[in-house]
Amino acid sequence: MPGAHSFRDEAIARAKAGIPPRVLAAEYGVAPRVLHQMLKDARRAGEDIPRFANGAPVLSPDMTRMTCRIGRATRAALVPAAQARGLSVAELAGALLAAIAEGALVDAVLDDGEGAP
Repeated sequence: MPGAHSFRDEAIARAKAGIPPRVLAAEYGVAPRVLHQMLKDARRAGEDIPRFANGAPVLSPDMTRMTCRIGRATRAALVPAAQARGLSVAELAGALLAAIAEGALVDAVLDDGEGAP
C-alpha cells in the first residue's frame, strides 16, 4: 500500500470521481470501515465527496446516469489515458463526453458530415 498521505489523497480523489468506498477498500486491501471513516473525516474537513447509497454515488440533481457499449479495443485504447489521470475507463469516458459536449466539439470529433450546417 502506498504511503498514508498518498493513499488518503488518492482514495479521496477516486471517491470524488464516484468510486464507492467498498470498491476502494477492496482495491487497497483495507477494511471498508477504514475508507468510510477516511471519507467522513475528509467531508468534515471540507472535501466535496459525494455520498454513496447501495455502492453508488448519490447523484446531484444536475447529473444523470448513462450506459453505453464500446468495443474491447476501444476500451483498451482508453486504459493508458485513464491510468495516467488516476481514473477508471468509465470515469475517463464521462469526462471526455462532458468536455466534448461543453466545448461543442461533437462535429469536430466525429467528422461524419452529420452535424449542424
